[in-house]
Amino acid sequence: MSLEKMTKEQLIKYAAQKGFALDAKLGKEEMVRLIKEAEEKVKAEQINSTEKTVKRWCKKQNDTTMTIKFQNLDSPGAMHSFTLDIGGRKKTKKGIKVTSDRYSFCLYDGEIYDLPLKIIEHLNNLQTRHDTVLRDPKTGFPRHKKGYKSRFACMPLKFAPQS
Repeated sequence: MSLEKMTKEQLIKYAAQKGFALDAKLGKEEMVRLIKEAEEKVKAEQINSTEKTVKRWCKKQNDTTMTIKFQNLDSPGAMHSFTLDIGGRKKTKKGIKVTSDRYSFCLYDGEIYDLPLKIIEHLNNLQTRHDTVLRDPKTGFPRHKKGYKSRFACMPLKFAPQS
C-alpha cells in the first residue's frame, strides 16, 4: 500500500516500524512528506556506505569496477544487503594470527552502481532451485523438470578499469 493511501494511524505505525516517531497533530500530507524524506536520507547513507566499501575492496583485493544496473529478480523493488567476510591467516612471531575483513554492501533494485568484478560475479551466480511439474501429453503422468532461477542480475552499463 502506498503512503498516500494510508490513514494517519497507519502512517504513525509505519513510521514506528521504521524507527522514528511522528506527532499525531501533524497533517496527513506532512506525515507522508516526512516519511519519504527519512527514507531517502537512509537510502542515501546506505549508498554512500556501499561506495566507501567498494573503494576499500578495490584497494585491498586489487579488483577493478564496472558500472552496472542492479536488478533484484527474487524480490523486485526490494533492497538487498549482504556482508562478505574475507578471512585469512598471517604468520607472526607469536604464531598464526587469523585475520578477517568485512565488506558490507547495500544495493537497491533498479539503481546504478560501480561494483567490483568479483562482487558482480558473486551476485550473478546466486540462484534458487526452481522446479516445474509438466504433464506428459500421452500418458497424463506428471513429469518433474528441474531448473534454477537467478536471484539477481547485474546489467553492465560501462566498464571502468581502475589503475
